[in-house]
Amino acid sequence: MDGRSSQVIPGDPAVPAAVDAKIAARTARSHAFVPYITRKDPVLRSAGERGTRLLEHNADTILEEIGIDFRDDPESLKIWKDAGADVQGERVRFHAACAAASCGARRRRNSPSMRATPRATW
Repeated sequence: MDGRSSQVIPGDPAVPAAVDAKIAARTARSHAFVPYITRKDPVLRSAGERGTRLLEHNADTILEEIGIDFRDDPESLKIWKDAGADVQGERVRFHAACAAASCGARRRRNSPSMRATPRATW
């Protein structure tokens, strides 16, 4: 290094006008920050009993027709096969009865009718 500073000095004849303009634009910016996150999303309502049932039906349809891949996890594949799921390679498809048996207790606790009462501890 020759000891000279590499800092750009506005107005220096060796500095192009475009660089001067960028420096001026940066220093002219307002630095007013909002102290918290402001969200513009509307408040959402609960889907209700009918919406919850539709959501569960659609989730069951996806699990039954498409399934889930459990990659590099032969232990999980064995567990699901023993539980009655349809295992083909790494893809597991859940019959409605199998999915309901696996998730039934949790679904009942999370149903809208149970939310009005104090939540059970898991």
